[in-house]
Amino acid sequence: DSNLSMTEIADIAGFSSLRRFNHTLKEAYGNAPTAFRRGLKPSPKATQNGADDLFLPAHDDLVLFLRARPPFDSEQLLTFFRARAIPGLEAVGEHHYARSLCIAGQPGLVICRPSDNPPGVQVILRGPARQSILEVSARIRRLLDLDADLPGIGEHLARDPLLEPLIAQHPGLRVPGSWDRFELTVRAILGQQISLSAARTLAGRLVARYGQALPDDLAGGTGITHRFPEPAALVGQPLNKLGMPGSRADTLERITARFAEPGFAKLDGNTLLAQLAPMRGIGPWTLHYLALRGLGDPDAFPASDLGILKASAHLGGPRDAKALTRHAECWRPWRAYAAQYLWTSLNTHPPRQETTS
Repeated sequence: DSNLSMTEIADIAGFSSLRRFNHTLKEAYGNAPTAFRRGLKPSPKATQNGADDLFLPAHDDLVLFLRARPPFDSEQLLTFFRARAIPGLEAVGEHHYARSLCIAGQPGLVICRPSDNPPGVQVILRGPARQSILEVSARIRRLLDLDADLPGIGEHLARDPLLEPLIAQHPGLRVPGSWDRFELTVRAILGQQISLSAARTLAGRLVARYGQALPDDLAGGTGITHRFPEPAALVGQPLNKLGMPGSRADTLERITARFAEPGFAKLDGNTLLAQLAPMRGIGPWTLHYLALRGLGDPDAFPASDLGILKASAHLGGPRDAKALTRHAECWRPWRAYAAQYLWTSLNTHPPRQETTS
């Protein structure tokens, strides 16, 4: 489901020759690869409208379409990412989410154009990183939560009268994930106890000061100028000069040092959280939020989040974290989706201390 040639697809799939690729698919599925391509419908085409042209497919871009399990609420996904876009790293328009990336040492720009009909996302991959399309596709599926069984999740959560009207209003709501565990952890720490706007400003300073610049011919004119810094690039840097409290800068320095250790970022989720839990400045909210967005735990639930508590109280539910935790037992094993529904209910009037990452 892409604009790659059959030779390129065979190479990415690990075949040394197109002939061998054709033979293997015929043996396994009874048809040549071209038969599958002929059966595909074209990806949805975006309307060109001025500045948005920079985020449409260009010459030499790799383009493919990743399908989502319906229903799929693309508007709420873009709303979520738009509120949290880091200057210089991300750009979110009416129809797209774009960001810089680096995989296997190769820089790139990825543009996601979600669509409700057909449900899914057009992915545009620009630059040398297009050679890592399989890795990029897997990350995007996690980032946009494309594989969630929302009918089943919604049916379970709607048994609670507290959530039923929210689910009826947003049947295709997803739990946004993250591009990278380290990046999400840094964003969560930077956003502790401050507004979304302030968190974005801090993160933008971090990216501009320590992130590696993108080549102009890769992202010129898009406003995306840098990649998110690697842990090693932050070790030993004066992070307290970014404009955050000294205690938060100390936490960020300790976290950066851990992620710079070989293999730390690839630990299984439970081990990673257990390693982070004893660290000063890492509380239950940060751990639950990292589990929710960074690790994709569908049952993670940051009950102490002020946005969640405000939404619950507004809907006539519990007003404190302990009571909400008890109430949320009936939402298992999908409490992360319940949290996203509560956050989304406050989109028109977000609280100052609502989740910032």
